[in-house]
Amino acid sequence: MHVDGEIEGTIKSSNIVTIGTKGKVRGEIIAKSFVVNGSFEGSVDSDTVEILSKGRVKGSLLYSELTIEKGGNFEGESKRKGTTSEANITELKQGQQPAKATG
Repeated sequence: MHVDGEIEGTIKSSNIVTIGTKGKVRGEIIAKSFVVNGSFEGSVDSDTVEILSKGRVKGSLLYSELTIEKGGNFEGESKRKGTTSEANITELKQGQQPAKATG
């Protein structure tokens, strides 16, 4: 999906979601890959996140791989998938206590 207009809401895709230079999106994106060269505000859950040179992202990112080109801008919170903190966040959202490491 390629966005060059304005969207507010949730976008879910099993492929790539791209926000072009004229695109503005507010809301939630859940996708295999997310590429932004326009403006995004909200939360992202994606395996790969690329913020290109004209991209502006404000919000929270949950990702496996993050790339920010020179000139790209990110303001917010980011968490890499597969980390202990991600598991703790999921458990807390479900009302469970975080797992404790032993060893």
